[in-house]
Amino acid sequence: MLYLMRVIAMMLRINLIVFILSFTTFIGATSAKANCLMFGENERLSNYCLLESITGKVIDKNTAIIVSQTLMQEGYFGGLKTPATTYNVYPDIAYSNNINGGNPDKPLIVGNLAFEGEPDLVAKEGAVLSLNLRSSARSTYGEGRYVNAFVSGAFFISPKHNLTYTNVKLGICSKNRVTGNIYFDACAVEGTQKKDITKSTDKSVTASVSILSTLDGLGFVEGKIGVTHLATDDYSQNQVFLSLDTIHHKNLYSSLAIKFGEALPEQLAMKRGINLTLSSIFSGRKYSLGLAHEENNGGMLLGVSRSDKTYKASITTNISAATQISAGLTKVESSIDYFNQVYPNISLTHNW
Repeated sequence: MLYLMRVIAMMLRINLIVFILSFTTFIGATSAKANCLMFGENERLSNYCLLESITGKVIDKNTAIIVSQTLMQEGYFGGLKTPATTYNVYPDIAYSNNINGGNPDKPLIVGNLAFEGEPDLVAKEGAVLSLNLRSSARSTYGEGRYVNAFVSGAFFISPKHNLTYTNVKLGICSKNRVTGNIYFDACAVEGTQKKDITKSTDKSVTASVSILSTLDGLGFVEGKIGVTHLATDDYSQNQVFLSLDTIHHKNLYSSLAIKFGEALPEQLAMKRGINLTLSSIFSGRKYSLGLAHEENNGGMLLGVSRSDKTYKASITTNISAATQISAGLTKVESSIDYFNQVYPNISLTHNW
């Protein structure tokens, strides 16, 4: 009898240990799932993070459903049965430093020459209200392979100046898993902006190769290298870029991108640039910090060379489940004083 009681006690201890280990594993999987889904700026990396975090762990039914539905969007588990379409219409209020596409409100001084601008062509600034539309369609055709197309448009109005302008952008991307954690992507995007004085169009074609990996002490990483051909109304330029996106193990997402542009004769164009984004959760709210620096050179104006340096900083957060606010500052330092600028970047967006 004593022996039997000891065996029963031992079995109870073993079951208790198994339960504790399973419960701990489940809690760890749930926590990792939340971390991966919270930082969804990079869809592919977020899904990779999700899969790596739950592999070999006990997960609940809801987590299994979320994982399968999420990965079907990328062609796994049989992919999408029919193309998935989304529509989003939302209002926005923001500050614009140039509503009409005008010129700086100061004399243009180049060397010993001074020019006064036309008063009717001076840039107008102030608050703008906008109505935005975005629609996308996605079709999968293999594991980790899909085509995604989108179109977006925005109609802006300035109550102060009684002016309007529009932005339209459309694009299509082919996302492809080559083998293992190696991917090849190709995208084509075209955008047009129409203002009272100006109209501008830019087109770009981008091809890139990326690899997903898990780095000890760092987190889940996507490293990418690619090339872009950019065509604007004034010039065409080839660019190369490298980026590193990371979902860190401890409540942090980071994205670092560096780009270099082809030198163009007597044309102001991007020489190099760097962008850094950091996102984290504080007191249950997500905050994103963006920092950017870009150098443009090669320009000529009346025989005088021009180069610009642009600095940007912004912070974005949600003040409610559907309302997002962003505030920042842009500074442009030019070798020609006429093009120097400092202005705020402020926007309030509500998603219906």
